[in-house]
Amino acid sequence: MDSNLTEHYFHIWDIRDQRKPSLSLSAVAGASQVQWNVLSPNMLATAHDGDIKIWDQRKGNSPAQYIAAHLTKMYGLD
Repeated sequence: MDSNLTEHYFHIWDIRDQRKPSLSLSAVAGASQVQWNVLSPNMLATAHDGDIKIWDQRKGNSPAQYIAAHLTKMYGLD
């Protein structure tokens, strides 16, 4: 499960242990969209205003790739 509880971090939760996030990913702006990679469960993409960040949960809390995609907010990552 994912949540965007603070402005600077995107949190990944294991619903079996809800005491703390299992992973916190660093983000400058809150994520408006999240899309998990169906072929690679450790990979996900988040949309932050007009930017996309690709994350690999195994690589720490910084994005593996950053894409400046749009000038305005994105409404989907499909």
